[in-house]
Amino acid sequence: MVETVELTRKNVLLPSYRGRLTEGLCYDLRNNSLLWVDIINAEAHRIFLDDENLEKRHQVLRLSEKGESIGAVLKTTDVDTVLLCHKSGVSYGNFSSGKIKSVVSYPLTDEQKRRLRSNDAHIDPLGNLWVGVMTDFPVTKVEGVQFEGFLFRIDHKTLEVKVMQEKTGISNGLAFSKDARKLYWTDSPTHQVYSFDYDNETATISNKKVIINLEDAFKTYNVESQGSEPIPDGMDFTGNERFISAVFGTNSAVEYNLQGEIEKVFKLPAEQVTNVLVAGRNGDEIFFNTAHLEHEDLDAVVKIADENEVDIGGHLFKYKAKENFQPRYQDLWKGTVNV
Repeated sequence: MVETVELTRKNVLLPSYRGRLTEGLCYDLRNNSLLWVDIINAEAHRIFLDDENLEKRHQVLRLSEKGESIGAVLKTTDVDTVLLCHKSGVSYGNFSSGKIKSVVSYPLTDEQKRRLRSNDAHIDPLGNLWVGVMTDFPVTKVEGVQFEGFLFRIDHKTLEVKVMQEKTGISNGLAFSKDARKLYWTDSPTHQVYSFDYDNETATISNKKVIINLEDAFKTYNVESQGSEPIPDGMDFTGNERFISAVFGTNSAVEYNLQGEIEKVFKLPAEQVTNVLVAGRNGDEIFFNTAHLEHEDLDAVVKIADENEVDIGGHLFKYKAKENFQPRYQDLWKGTVNV
């Protein structure tokens, strides 16, 4: 029996904030802070969950260059400095000083730099950065998403950028086993989440297997959803070997096990659910990113949702559970921080 959890407007985390395309949730146990990005607005955000008034220290790092975007924000060994995965490379950003400094550029041709951008990313247990690049919004608007992307691994010691997968659609939902021997990865247009064996001595992946096909799973487990086809987006992998995956194009996120069996469905008042993160000091909080329905229309005005709006995508949501979900708390980039 699949359990259903209903979230409502009361679950909105930060009522004063509504983004265009929020993604990339990241939690820092060191100061109980929550980070995320608004991809199209090229912003990285941070709030402190110990603050009774979350707006009090709502910090924003923004890239002002035309055509820029930020696909992911990740932690480093310095609590105030983060990695920003932007259009064609990675930079450090410091929330205290506001400074941003380039770290590495992706090995792309000029044409690829025009066509591609960063999307989801993750740090493996060894401290290396994994980041997927995909077709950028202006190209997608004309051609649709093309299987022209890459999954890169960036070594924290040498900054070498190695291609781990090529001809990818939309890299999403990266996660690792604690021993760094398994990589879990989503290519959203295929509707599938995969596992790989990862040899962390040679930095190679092999033995690609499908864990779950969300389109088939929705039918098998009779999961009802509003919106279009179920597209797996960002996800989190918990300590008890459960995945919680955002399902873009529906109003749902689903929890499933390594056998691909859906055990729980979270329903949100937003059709475009983009990412999920299990976090909190006690491991009993789940956060959800969502997107505004008109996020790709740059002329659309994104306002704080009013009581008459049915879809309040663009807001962040928080669910307080009665159990400890055994979060992984995400790993730190172990490269030298200099910003």
